[in-house]
Amino acid sequence: VIDIGNGSAPIFLVVLLAVSLFFGSWAGFFLMVSAVGNMISMAKGLERGQNASDLAMKQVIGGVLLLVFAYLTEGTIGYHGAIGDLVTGNFTSWWATAMYRGYHMETIHAVAWCVIINGIVQAILSMNAGFKQYSRNIKIYAILAIAVIAATQFVWWGFDAMVPGGDFSHGTNLVTGHSWQYGDLLRLDFLTNFLLVFVQPWAGQVEPLFPFLAVSFIGSMIGLYLVKPRAGDEGKNTKTLHNAMAGGFFLMIGGFVIVMVILLFRPGDPVDGFLTVLRKSYDVTDLEQFGVWLPWFLMVTGAQWGAICLLLRLVEFRGKSAPFARKTLFFRRFGFVAFSVYNYQFLDVLPVMLAGMILGFPAWPLQRFYTVTIWLALALIIVTWAVVLWLWEKVDYVFGLEWLIAKISGVIIPSKRRVRKEAGGGRLPWWKTERLDPQGALHDAEWINIVDEKAIDHEGRKDSKLAFKMAMTGWIFFPGFLVGLAISKESKKTEGLNPHNKAAGIVSIVGIAWVIAFFTITLLLPTSILFG
Repeated sequence: VIDIGNGSAPIFLVVLLAVSLFFGSWAGFFLMVSAVGNMISMAKGLERGQNASDLAMKQVIGGVLLLVFAYLTEGTIGYHGAIGDLVTGNFTSWWATAMYRGYHMETIHAVAWCVIINGIVQAILSMNAGFKQYSRNIKIYAILAIAVIAATQFVWWGFDAMVPGGDFSHGTNLVTGHSWQYGDLLRLDFLTNFLLVFVQPWAGQVEPLFPFLAVSFIGSMIGLYLVKPRAGDEGKNTKTLHNAMAGGFFLMIGGFVIVMVILLFRPGDPVDGFLTVLRKSYDVTDLEQFGVWLPWFLMVTGAQWGAICLLLRLVEFRGKSAPFARKTLFFRRFGFVAFSVYNYQFLDVLPVMLAGMILGFPAWPLQRFYTVTIWLALALIIVTWAVVLWLWEKVDYVFGLEWLIAKISGVIIPSKRRVRKEAGGGRLPWWKTERLDPQGALHDAEWINIVDEKAIDHEGRKDSKLAFKMAMTGWIFFPGFLVGLAISKESKKTEGLNPHNKAAGIVSIVGIAWVIAFFTITLLLPTSILFG
């Protein structure tokens, strides 16, 4: 719990919380990124000669396996599951949690279902060498994404009509005491629990396939765009990427405007309404009551789409994959075994519990954090995880969820057994797996650039113009100032001093000064000015 006290906490903390809540609703970002990677993997497999039936089989089995672990994580072994309850001191409800909470439709459930569905769709599109028709397939995924979004409200209404009270995702089943989407191993029979596995994904809180299947389809589009063969100067052309980026940010801004207009005409204070929406934004189904789920979804999805395209433009389309990877190793360690980090996040309890023994720090378990102690707690948690991941990397993340999934899939997926046999069938130590090679993935990977660094059009001041655009972006998202300044300095070496990188440097410095001033002022001003 974070307490802003009697209004003495700085405004900066409120701003930080608002920003955190917004990015906290970015669960679909992980889904989109995973879809990009999954599509690249499928496309490369097909290019190597994998047939469509093997592709479908691999995706379905892999998705089902991931879904099993998703249920285990949410219901039993994860932070929000039974073990998480015990670790965090909740000794009364852990057993009940294990009986029903696996049905909570979290991001990992959505990823699992999307792996299955995307695999089947791509297998169908790949028949008769259809996987080579990249432009056609991108258009098909775009149509599917639009269709999913357009159908979402009707799907929700359909599921609502199936249950008493007319609220599938949030209405209460009197038999179980939980929402209708949840099974219950104690109170419901086996057949009902089994059927709910296939029913709840479509409209259950918090990340139902409608509309989040569209996010996965967008990720598949991006993946196909990246692996699409390029001839001649086509590889240097960033127009398509810029258009996609602009489209994403247009959705973000348009969605935000529509949300505010709707809240403005609703009864009550629109600012309070926006803060309430922000607080509930992690669950898109809960936004239906405010009438803003669609514009909010478009806003967040557009921001995620634009962010991925922007990152591609700054890295893969500038020949910067390897340097970027080296500079982001700290963060990539967290992402490499993200499922395990999510599952074992009850490890956060350890540093905070130990800190509770320090005089002046809130004691475990009834902790209420204040302006200073919340930063100490966050720092301790991050340092703890950084050390754990660094050490864990040395033994290939043995017993992590990714490790377990890789071990099991290597046995049960036919194509993986065949590949291993064709490769000689050499045996690795029991704690190693071919699919989870941290040295190869984190340190020695062959980073692929869409545009080689030497192929950048420096005569056309490509980087200088990009620096200016990024600097101007900083007025919307302040890290743009830092990126713009960095690229402007680099472009002066490769393209010489010119009006574009000169302006980029000035705008970036002014913007950074403005951000520092804003942070300083909001750190000094108390929240009582805003809230009385």
